[in-house]
Amino acid sequence: MIEEKEQLLEYKKRINSLTEEEQIKRDKEYIMPMAKGIIQGPQTEYAAVNKPWLSFYEASGFDESIPKKSIYQYLRDECDKYSDKIALECFDAVKVTYKELFDKIDLVASALVESGVKAGDIVSVCLPNILEVGYVFYAINKIGAVANMLDPRTDEKTLGECVNDANSKLLITLDTVADKFLSVKDKTKLEKVVTVSAVESMPPLVQGIVKTLKPDLKAKIKDKSVIKWNKFIDVEKKQIESVYNENSPAVIAYTGGTTGVPKGVVMSNEALNAMIVENKSVDYNISEGDTCISMAPPWTYYGLSNNFNVYLHLGITIKLIPMFGPNDLGKIIAKNKPNHIMTVPSALEAVKVEPKLKNMDLSFLKTIIVGADRMDPTKEQEFNDFLAKHNCDCKVTKGYGMTEVTAAATFTKENTGNIPNSVGIPFIYENISVFDDNGYELPIGEKGNIGIKGPKNMMTYFGKNVDKNKEVIVEHPDGSKWIHSGDIGHMDKNGNLYIDGRIKRMFVKAGFKIFASEIEAKILEDKRVAQCGVIAVEDPYSGFKEKAYITLKEEYLDQADKILAELPIILKSKTYDYEIPDEFEVLDSMPLTGMNKIDFKKLEEMASNEMEKGKTR
Repeated sequence: MIEEKEQLLEYKKRINSLTEEEQIKRDKEYIMPMAKGIIQGPQTEYAAVNKPWLSFYEASGFDESIPKKSIYQYLRDECDKYSDKIALECFDAVKVTYKELFDKIDLVASALVESGVKAGDIVSVCLPNILEVGYVFYAINKIGAVANMLDPRTDEKTLGECVNDANSKLLITLDTVADKFLSVKDKTKLEKVVTVSAVESMPPLVQGIVKTLKPDLKAKIKDKSVIKWNKFIDVEKKQIESVYNENSPAVIAYTGGTTGVPKGVVMSNEALNAMIVENKSVDYNISEGDTCISMAPPWTYYGLSNNFNVYLHLGITIKLIPMFGPNDLGKIIAKNKPNHIMTVPSALEAVKVEPKLKNMDLSFLKTIIVGADRMDPTKEQEFNDFLAKHNCDCKVTKGYGMTEVTAAATFTKENTGNIPNSVGIPFIYENISVFDDNGYELPIGEKGNIGIKGPKNMMTYFGKNVDKNKEVIVEHPDGSKWIHSGDIGHMDKNGNLYIDGRIKRMFVKAGFKIFASEIEAKILEDKRVAQCGVIAVEDPYSGFKEKAYITLKEEYLDQADKILAELPIILKSKTYDYEIPDEFEVLDSMPLTGMNKIDFKKLEEMASNEMEKGKTR
């Protein structure tokens, strides 16, 4: 056994001195067989050394190395065999084959070159899930430029700063938000703004109806720098070779911004390519020609990489969903009957009560993947029961990651048992463990800051946020560099990861550490509670005041007062007295971020405002 801290440190330094190829060979020929019990060797109490999760993989998972080519070229090489299959579908009727997709990408690449875009330039893109976002993203990548993916919902000041940081001369945006950029254009280097209308992706007949009934969907803009999409791509298609520079920036996507202004995260071609290779080693229940819905926004890596690029590589038809509300997933499932769904946990609550699904056979569903937020085990079981009652034999699978690791680092493979409350095991090329504040690894089972080290780790934060790299890219005592997530978690002996809380959502009350997510989990065990958000606000008398906001399931809405009275009593049997929230409040609806996560920042603002009002009474 390797137990002593210094002995372990030296051992890790020797591992780190190996080349990438040597480390992969070591994992395949030594660590994996040891994890499977095929060979014996010195064990440790540390997950990053033992990699126990490799027991769930096959050695063939290491056979495909991460391609050293552009994202575009990798897609082209992999998907030429799907030439006549449908790649993209939008607004129900517009279908694009893989061949047509690549033809469009080539045309847009020609238009970019015609506009003066060169390899290394940054092109800003502000589009929702419509056909053009795929054409534009891959075309930018093909010519060796960098795609700066922006959220149309962001305020104009922030959007202007994102474009300014990128020194973008060209912007491709949805026409209905173009005014946001034009209002700040004089503070940027923008020379040309290409506007795309969502109407363009609709069938011709539907376009005419929409233009008549909803003219606001097609904005009228008067600015000499603005050019409409159809005019932009009205160029001669040229033969353009794919440009690739190893370990160079390829994409900039932005963090969710729930704790401040969104930060641009720079990824290489290799990072998005690694996501493909890692997904191939997972036991997806996938067949060529399957369909999925793409709801995750393309300005996030969760949407762009996982819900778009990965599915295209697997030969799946992507049904693009440009517009939807937080409770629309059930209606979308009923209408599209997809085989595969990637969403967030909160979206599943509305599915269970969707009238259109009440008597529907859901056996067409093959995978339901949730990420971007923790899945409460009680809610998970309730949803799995719902699926079973609707003749569906699949279960919810979970993943875990963050923008800084291309959105996904773990997945609940079928042969792991899909343990409730676990977010699965690391993908085959990832290394994950938990660490103390000084970067020393903690033994299996102990709680600490989750660290991730793998081929999908970000290159850097972008622009003015580059100085914040040190907040997440942490050099450990052994010399290795890890992304520290800011989440508190632990691993079990088999390599399953569990999320126990968020460092920024941990606070001290009466001298005791309180993990908000643990209190939320206890409250959510009550079958009457639909959602829960526990926050703390500074209080001059007690340091922090703890408050729980909840929403109730529809059938219990008339029992709000009774539930509020009972919850503190129920919690007394499940938690320590100091962990019980000082206040409870029922909300009609929970404030959500753009990714449909609970907006804790908004809850904190609400609590602070209520406290201020109380002082003035």
